Amino acid sequence: AVSEEMLAGAAKFLKDRLVLAAANLRFAGQRERNVRGWMLFALARLQPTAIKDTPKVVSVLDNLYAERDELSDYGRALLAITLAELGQVDRARTVVENLENTAQEDLEAATVCWARKGGWWYWWHDDVETTAMALRALLRTLPEHRYVNMAANWLVQNRRGSKWYSTKQTALAIYALLEYAKRGDQLVPDMKVNIALDDLVSKTVRITKVNLLDHDARLALAGQEVPVGFHELSVERQGKGLLDTAGT
Repeated sequence: AVSEEMLAGAAKFLKDRLVLAAANLRFAGQRERNVRGWMLFALARLQPTAIKDTPKVVSVLDNLYAERDELSDYGRALLAITLAELGQVDRARTVVENLENTAQEDLEAATVCWARKGGWWYWWHDDVETTAMALRALLRTLPEHRYVNMAANWLVQNRRGSKWYSTKQTALAIYALLEYAKRGDQLVPDMKVNIALDDLVSKTVRITKVNLLDHDARLALAGQEVPVGFHELSVERQGKGLLDTAGT
């Protein structure tokens, strides 16, 4: 675990940097705005009173909110989470509503994401990280929004095996999906899952909180076991809990 002394030092560093930033609000470019969004997000999660009790830091936050159209989607998601953490839910919802305007929906796949379509690329254009943060913002402000399930679905579908492209992507996606799964009793599963390939083979697995991490729901077939032609692979769930599937 990280020591309290180290966390306090980190909070002081962030607050001091934001106080310095307050003197240069008029000259901030996109990079500065997005970095300030990250610092405010981290400070709000670590020590929200450091924002509330420091007028110059509040001025940085207010400036970022006023100029939110100049932020990337990543920056807007960070800003929405920060505002929600500080209890400014109405302003947070306004920022999330701004994110609706840039969402990229795929109705056929039942997914939504936030990704840059072209041009120069910077860290704040990362599609996985941006979508993960947007999902966390939605969960804090509009938890019943239709984008909640769609964003979680997109994150799951865009893994590379059991992980995402980078360790940072993986960490942020997992944080977002854990927050998503904590709604209701999603982390306490009690379900029966049936996996079948045509009428050739099937497998039924019971998944509960007892075997959540070590159950075997794989249905493995060698090449010669699958006849040539089209096939139907079905996965049916009975009971409660989140079910994630993948095929290779």
